[in-house]
Amino acid sequence: MLENRLYHVLADDGNQYGPITEPELRTWIREGRVQRHNQIWWEGSPEWESLGEHPLFQNSFVPPANVARPVKVVQRPDYNAKNRGNKSAKQHKSSVFRPIACRADAVHIVRQLAGFCFMAATLGILGGFSGDTTSFFSAGGAALCGFLLWIWQSRIVAVIQLIGNSIFGVVLLFQFLASNGEWRQNASDTAIVLILGGGLYLLLLFLCIRAVEATFKVHGIYADEND
Repeated sequence: MLENRLYHVLADDGNQYGPITEPELRTWIREGRVQRHNQIWWEGSPEWESLGEHPLFQNSFVPPANVARPVKVVQRPDYNAKNRGNKSAKQHKSSVFRPIACRADAVHIVRQLAGFCFMAATLGILGGFSGDTTSFFSAGGAALCGFLLWIWQSRIVAVIQLIGNSIFGVVLLFQFLASNGEWRQNASDTAIVLILGGGLYLLLLFLCIRAVEATFKVHGIYADEND
């Protein structure tokens, strides 16, 4: 009978082990002492047979539990990509007072100065229609500077803007000091004008400095990047 059959095993070391019973052989399989390729023989068998091909033992060999099975990776749509893009765009819009980290930051700062130039051109045109015809010339110059800064981020124009606005501020200061103390007659109004006008001028001067830095970076370290 099969349950009383005794088996002999030909191990990997070339030695023959047995006879052993079927339960003992199954124990050896579980312990890894014998493998699928090892040969077995029992009394009455015409020849040796591979253990993994024997009907009684071929299902006894199971894959190790720690063998990793391939996992199918499913690419899911990134629904947050648009939000991240909007967040990045917002960061560029508020990057005037932060370090320039990329070409987009630099271009944005230069275009901020261009916006001031377009605003000055608009004021010049309004002044020209008010009777001061020379304002049309200043409006044309401001518009040209704004255009060159917006399209090409011109380093020369940025430097000219910085120098010109610096000189403009010094001239205004000397005119104020040379006004023979007229500003003392209405100190409160003068203080308001100084605070508002001075704050706007300092902001413009700061923007000119940043724009000079930005134009050199646009045409320098960030020249190979896209806007």
